[in-house]
Amino acid sequence: MGYGTLMYAYAVLLPEMAKDLGLTLSEVFGVLSLGLFFGGLVSPIAGKLVDQFGGRWVMTIGSVVASFALMAMSLVESRFSLFALILLSEGAGMFVLYNVAFASVARLNLRVLPQRSISVITLFGTRLEKKRSSASAGPSPRATRSCRSRTTMTRTSTTAISA
Repeated sequence: MGYGTLMYAYAVLLPEMAKDLGLTLSEVFGVLSLGLFFGGLVSPIAGKLVDQFGGRWVMTIGSVVASFALMAMSLVESRFSLFALILLSEGAGMFVLYNVAFASVARLNLRVLPQRSISVITLFGTRLEKKRSSASAGPSPRATRSCRSRTTMTRTSTTAISA
């Protein structure tokens, strides 16, 4: 679950849903605006749950609820069901998106400052941080040995040539 499904997809899906339900674009996007407002009201609850239980469970449950809400949205046949499902998906989205991810990262005991981890997640996702943390662990003992042996061989060859 992410912004693509919980935020950006509405620009493509809602105009077609509006036609099918006999709604205007203003009505449909007004419902979405209320959903976003509802998500803002739910955000403090998500933060308290992260503080109490950690981000793993909050984000997992939020992802499951948001998934079911989005799947159920394909079965919408009335204004009320569209309104209810948009509220549900946007509310559940606040348990999945950046606000919960950042609070979860700030709670972790990492060798990296939370601000740096949050910046990396925002700009690059989590793959870069994994690569960087394994690279910062230093070279493996085997790599260190091979570097030493190359240095020794270079010193020996230089000494032999100059003699």
